Amino acid sequence: MLILLAMLTACTPQEPVPQMRSVMPTVYDVDQVDDPLATGHLLMRAGQYELALRAFTRAYASGQTGPSGQIEAALGTVNARLGRLRAAERFLEIAVDKAPASVEAWNNLGVVALSMQDLATARNAFQTAFALSSGSNEVARANLARIEELQGDVVPVSDDAQTDLTLVRHGSGRYLLGEGEAE
Repeated sequence: MLILLAMLTACTPQEPVPQMRSVMPTVYDVDQVDDPLATGHLLMRAGQYELALRAFTRAYASGQTGPSGQIEAALGTVNARLGRLRAAERFLEIAVDKAPASVEAWNNLGVVALSMQDLATARNAFQTAFALSSGSNEVARANLARIEELQGDVVPVSDDAQTDLTLVRHGSGRYLLGEGEAE
């Protein structure tokens, strides 16, 4: 026994052993944040979709208010990122009902519909997004071009045909783009 004790003493380092701090990763508790909607958006940008879903769900359940349809659009988008297309579709439909002028909600609804192989709904959603942005949203433009390509509706238009188009009044104040004389 003395020999064992002598051996252990010989193995003891002469310098004091530095204190080892337990390094634990920081755990982010989305259930304790003050603004779960803003936190959810930050987590989406960071690619933390499951945590973002928790934050958005908490915001939705607590009745957090934001611009109309924003929480539903966020829930739809995060569910789409997670591959939960039916849930994404339901939330995005609520979002466009609440905020019919939301280009992003319409565009994301189109992406979900396209992922579900519902080309008619996708086309309608992309056309709406494109129209709402007055043709300035490049994402909506690209998605609309893609759906037209998938449906085989891309018809090359000659320069001559484009110059022959005029605005035609239709009903009270509505104008249709068509061929012919203006009324």
